[in-house]
Amino acid sequence: MQLSFFASAAIILSGDVCPQPGPLDQVVYDVPSLSIKANGLSIAHLNVRSLTGKSDQLNLVMSNNKGPDIWTFSETWLSNSIQDEEIHVPGYNCVRRDREGKQGGGVAIYYRESLNFTEQEDLMNANESVWIKINRTRCKALIIGNVYRPPDQPLDTFLDNLNESLSRIDSTSDKVLLGDFNIDFSVQQKNANFPLKRRLWGITEAFDLKQLIMKPTRLTEYSETLIDLVFTNSHHKVVESGVFDLGLSDRSLVYCVLKSGRPRVAPKTIKYRSYKNYNKDSFIEDLENIP
Repeated sequence: MQLSFFASAAIILSGDVCPQPGPLDQVVYDVPSLSIKANGLSIAHLNVRSLTGKSDQLNLVMSNNKGPDIWTFSETWLSNSIQDEEIHVPGYNCVRRDREGKQGGGVAIYYRESLNFTEQEDLMNANESVWIKINRTRCKALIIGNVYRPPDQPLDTFLDNLNESLSRIDSTSDKVLLGDFNIDFSVQQKNANFPLKRRLWGITEAFDLKQLIMKPTRLTEYSETLIDLVFTNSHHKVVESGVFDLGLSDRSLVYCVLKSGRPRVAPKTIKYRSYKNYNKDSFIEDLENIP
């Protein structure tokens, strides 16, 4: 017994072992807080590379009330074997479109429960995309499209499908198109990617869509590329846009804020007992008279 005691004491004094270790299944995630200061309806996109693999971290980030009202994700890596309940985030509803036939890909949109929305299935085609319409009080209808272009998808096919979707949208609607286009929109004009950029630019300009993101969204040891993009025809209503590194993927998050239409949080009713006129003697007397 004495030998066991001294052995235990020696191990603790070594500094390598905690004398009261906690459960092994507890994991602490170091996830930065995304707080958007501008007032308005905020919309963000992230190439997440597996929703289920990062569900705990995303729950922490999305639970922040100052974060985006609408989250769009590409490369969700979901399949029909994964139920909506498995990727549920409190306070949000989800619209998803999984890749069929093979693994990878997929897109999804999470929107706050207070938002009035309609899924726009008529805008979907062979592209990996999902579209919704947000109905806002005293504002134009807002069409949000989340698009993912795999690197191996022919550009002509992608642009034809994108043009088809955009042409079906009412021209009076506000539009925000965002996602991972895998087309570099960096300011470098003489790189090999420029012809692809120019062709996408031609489609978006035809629908008066302006690209908002100016900083690289994918950084490697040898390159910086801007391939996660945000387009809108309501650029005069944009009060903030930018890039934010969440550390959850090899991509940065991109976002924009429109100056109107932010959903109001439902009011909370709090009941409490007032002790403003409290009298100790009367209170004790009332207690004594209770059966």
